[in-house]
Amino acid sequence: RSIQVLDIDSCELSEVVPLGATEGDGCAPLSNAVQNPSFEEGASVNWVSNGVIYEGPGRLGDLSGQTQGNYYLEQTFDAVPVSELTEASWAMQFSTSCTISSIHWGYTDGTEGDYFWFAPSAEEWHVIDVLAEMDPTKSVNMVRVWGCSGGGEDIVDRDDFRFCY
Repeated sequence: RSIQVLDIDSCELSEVVPLGATEGDGCAPLSNAVQNPSFEEGASVNWVSNGVIYEGPGRLGDLSGQTQGNYYLEQTFDAVPVSELTEASWAMQFSTSCTISSIHWGYTDGTEGDYFWFAPSAEEWHVIDVLAEMDPTKSVNMVRVWGCSGGGEDIVDRDDFRFCY
């Protein structure tokens, strides 16, 4: 299997990246601020939603966190200075042509950053890295990724969250 990586600055696809196995939380030898980043402990462990969280098919492992419709997955974690992050990414896959997601991250001062992301295609895994969008003078302690509501099933899988530091 393979994925295409979307550059969030240019909104263009880059090279196809072969998928490989990851060790532990995907950040080794660094630490990952996100707990249960690949949903292998169960879709609702350490995650909350404004809808139902389903266990979907995983990108690299067995499971992903899945919602149907315009619902989010969110996790609050121990604060990490953005300046210490080396990556702030995850993978998403949409089941239909509704391929837009609103992405939010929370800072310890109570403010949030956000980004609207358009996937170039459905039924493929895409990796989104928002580190360049984050304020390097703040500390981050939350990530919230919305699904999409455009009719039909609108199933969105999310997997392999990496807030590496």
